[in-house]
Amino acid sequence: MEELAVGECRTISVCARKIWNHSGLLLTPGQEYELAVDPESVADWQDGNLAPTDPAGNMPRRHRLWPWLRRYRQANWYALVGSVGQSPESYFSIGWATSHMPETMGEFLCFANDFRLTYWNNKGSLALRVTRRR
Repeated sequence: MEELAVGECRTISVCARKIWNHSGLLLTPGQEYELAVDPESVADWQDGNLAPTDPAGNMPRRHRLWPWLRRYRQANWYALVGSVGQSPESYFSIGWATSHMPETMGEFLCFANDFRLTYWNNKGSLALRVTRRR
């Protein structure tokens, strides 16, 4: 596990098909991290046969009937979501970009916000840059 120094950054690849994308980065409480998707890296970020979307996700009409099936209800379907460890209490929305100050120490993980049993039909990947600000 790698802990970033202040000002240091790493770019990780996020695969939409993986339930957990492990970064190998250790996030520390009280530190601020900036997370930003490279717009040129978003390659067919797509849920099944729906139209491709972007890291902010979408809300297809047919999916509005089942909001409780999303892994993280506070984010759109197929939005890019981060986590410190695998606890749902540590989930946070990333979308295209966000800053985050974790409350617990652990590995930074991320995923496309989908129904846990249907990751097999996901497509696409993106590059996410993680920078420690302080």
